[in-house]
Amino acid sequence: MGSNELVLANQNTGSMPENRIITGTGADLSLIPDESATMFYDRASERWRVIATTGA
Repeated sequence: MGSNELVLANQNTGSMPENRIITGTGADLSLIPDESATMFYDRASERWRVIATTGA
């Protein structure tokens, strides 16, 4: 366990298309320790989609 923030970049063009994440807000998603994000892989768009966040 660390104390650093984790940033999930929305549609990061530096990543392979099939590894990109759609956060649902159009902006990057920051998670602090004890927070989590639930994602599913959308085959139609070939992207990971954030469907929920929980935590601190």
